[in-house]
Amino acid sequence: MESKALLKSASSKGEGVGSILKVQIDELGKQIATGIGLPEAQVVQEQKPITDVTTTSMQAYNYFVHGRQHVERLYHVDARRLLEKAIQLDSTFAMAHFYLAYVYSSLGETKLRRSAFENAMKYTERTTRKERLIIESGYARSILGDRQKQYKLLKLLEREFPKDKMVHYALSFFPQEDSISQLEQATSLDPTFEMAAIMLGYAYARRGEYSRAIEVLERYAKASPGNANPFDTMGEIYFWMGNLDESIRKFKEAVDIKPDWSAHYRIAYIYAVQEDYEEALKWNEKHLSDLKSADEQYEARIWRCFYERWLGSNTLALQEVPAILDLARKTSNHSWEATTYSLRANILVERKQFDAARNAIKEANRLAKADFPANAAYYDAFFALIGAEVDLLEGRIASAGKALSEASSTLPKLSGVYSVWLTFLIHQVQGELLMAQGMYGEVIRHEKLRSPLPEQSLSTNNMIWINLNFRSDRLAKAYVAKGDLDSAVVEYERITKFNPADKDRRLINPLHRYELAKLYEKKGLKEKAVEQYEKFLSRWKDADKELPEPPDARKRLASLMGKK
Repeated sequence: MESKALLKSASSKGEGVGSILKVQIDELGKQIATGIGLPEAQVVQEQKPITDVTTTSMQAYNYFVHGRQHVERLYHVDARRLLEKAIQLDSTFAMAHFYLAYVYSSLGETKLRRSAFENAMKYTERTTRKERLIIESGYARSILGDRQKQYKLLKLLEREFPKDKMVHYALSFFPQEDSISQLEQATSLDPTFEMAAIMLGYAYARRGEYSRAIEVLERYAKASPGNANPFDTMGEIYFWMGNLDESIRKFKEAVDIKPDWSAHYRIAYIYAVQEDYEEALKWNEKHLSDLKSADEQYEARIWRCFYERWLGSNTLALQEVPAILDLARKTSNHSWEATTYSLRANILVERKQFDAARNAIKEANRLAKADFPANAAYYDAFFALIGAEVDLLEGRIASAGKALSEASSTLPKLSGVYSVWLTFLIHQVQGELLMAQGMYGEVIRHEKLRSPLPEQSLSTNNMIWINLNFRSDRLAKAYVAKGDLDSAVVEYERITKFNPADKDRRLINPLHRYELAKLYEKKGLKEKAVEQYEKFLSRWKDADKELPEPPDARKRLASLMGKK
């Protein structure tokens, strides 16, 4: 889940367009395209002979053309229905199998994805050279885990078919290439090429050229009326910009255009960033009631579990886990299972069930590697560090130190996003280890050298991971431990306010308001303490009865208010 997952996982539930598909076939035949109602401007661009896509059935080709159009719009459920019909009519239709592999991945159907890729490869002897190279490149990445082989095949395609828009689009995801240049070539070859236009908007946004990104997307939205995707993308870019109200508005426009467009949980998350949990939970329940596919049900259920955990209802959250695992298993999506086990581990840690938490972490690691065996070293190091944090809570400093040393030795072997995320987690565990050793001055120096949290996409797995596994109050706790309450107050105030200029898009932890309230109380700032206690208690109004913070906050608040 490399660059595409960081950019566009909000619209793609599996590995995503950027990391699975990478490359697709050339333009549609003009007669077939006009027959299924494609825009005339697009038809003009798409005038290749039908023999460019090999099938024995004209009707199968018709379904394929229409299905591919839905793929390009990321309408995965619709695409699946049409592509499966194409294969029913021609079981040897290699490119239909290839596209279905992507669609199955996007819908979390891991076993079906592998089967579709195997079938695509099985029938390559019936394809054109171009189709064969395309299928082999996708197979190399998704089944063999060989990005270098994929890149070589794509460069060969670029040399042999320099005017193929999909090849330029695919190459834009490789660090060896100038992403914007490749995407601009793709859109110049076909101004109606949606996926390239969307990704070009993202590419500009990643460079901080937000106005240009929005301009590209608005231009495409006007050229493609009735399409939810550009509004969804603008919603995520406004989220990165820190313009939360406009982000919500754009996501809602996407849902208005296509009610089964899965933007509900992203709207919910943005409300949660604003600490409007009532509205967040309402949108998440709307997701659960309106969207029926297994992957959509999984997302709604795991987000409900997450919010219960986040708001102190650990008992309810733990009760949700078996049903969520069942949904993930129905699609054989090991990544979803891994995320669910990680959430389970986090809940168990809060309940001080440390051995059970370690078992859940081990299972999460096993499942993550099952889907992405080529990244086994990264996952071993990552989950070992998650386990090290559990060790530190139990005072097992030596064990945590060993895990940290092993992960640090793995880091030089990694690259790209894997290196970025492991670096960030190593830094976190180093800070926790210093805290456990009582070296508070070192913690403060260490935290001031911390790199910013890597760019966060609005995907389910990503946002749940960063909120659960990357704590944000270590510096404040170090100040408290040193007795520097003024600095602790400043730090807690910083992390309990949304800052549009800060790229950190984690939620404000309600417990941080509780800690800030206690500091205000110690400093004699009664009104500020009252405000923070009230905010904390409103967030944790349904928290588990055995948790110590809510009753302590109520007692302190009553005292400040002059009540018995």
